Amino acid sequence: MKFQRTYEVLGAGGPDGKLSVEREDLAKGYMYGRTIVPLSEEDAAIARLPTYKSFSIIGFIPQDKVCRILLESAICSC
Repeated sequence: MKFQRTYEVLGAGGPDGKLSVEREDLAKGYMYGRTIVPLSEEDAAIARLPTYKSFSIIGFIPQDKVCRILLESAICSC
């Protein structure tokens, strides 16, 4: 079984108000409230933050200073 995808733009001058386009011609869009905001590759490259994976221990707390209920529940009654 082979799948085939087609991409159509509504409101274009094609038949039935739809125009077939290639995937490369489409731009990514993100929802901002009820509006779709397009984001081009150039804008995405500028907005991308350089990050890296890491996990580091920044400190310890003495055992007698930890409220045990904080470890068990979302409600603390210390």
